[in-house]
Amino acid sequence: MYIVNSIFSWILLVLSVAGYVFTQRRFGERWFAWALLGAGWTFFAIAQTILATGQSLTLATLLSLCLSSYVLVISAIVLLFLKLINIRNTADHSIKSN
Repeated sequence: MYIVNSIFSWILLVLSVAGYVFTQRRFGERWFAWALLGAGWTFFAIAQTILATGQSLTLATLLSLCLSSYVLVISAIVLLFLKLINIRNTADHSIKSN
């Protein structure tokens, strides 16, 4: 189970970096939320990889890695939604002004 979670987390980290690069090239902006999302998935992937290799983690270390991962991922998702809402509102205003 830890192996599947580890692979899934590393794939999501790569997708977060790809999203950051894509939005930077497409919009010419750096969206901080992609970096937060990548950091969150990195913490989760590290915890799952350590557990998959059979190394022991203390409960405090595991809890801190997972909680920081969850906080970073949730905050990144909220920031991405806010950014998309801002883009939509900006597009609506430009359409109405024409």
